[in-house]
Amino acid sequence: MPACVDADGDMWWISYSNNLDTGRYQILEGTGKFAGMEGEGSVEFLLNLPVGRLVLRWDGSWIMQ
Repeated sequence: MPACVDADGDMWWISYSNNLDTGRYQILEGTGKFAGMEGEGSVEFLLNLPVGRLVLRWDGSWIMQ
C-alpha cells in the first residue's frame, strides 16, 4: 500500500492493482489535510524504461472533505 507524504508530513494511501497493461487505484485514507479524502481511477502503462522505471498515465478524481 503506497503512501504519499507532503512537505507538512500529511499523508494519504492508495490501493493499486494492474494486469501489466492497465490498472486501477483507490484512495484508502489520509491524515491531516488529507483526512476524509476519497477517490479512484485508472492507470495506463505507456513505457517501460530499461532501469526498472515506468511511465504511467493516471486518470481519475478525488474529493477532499
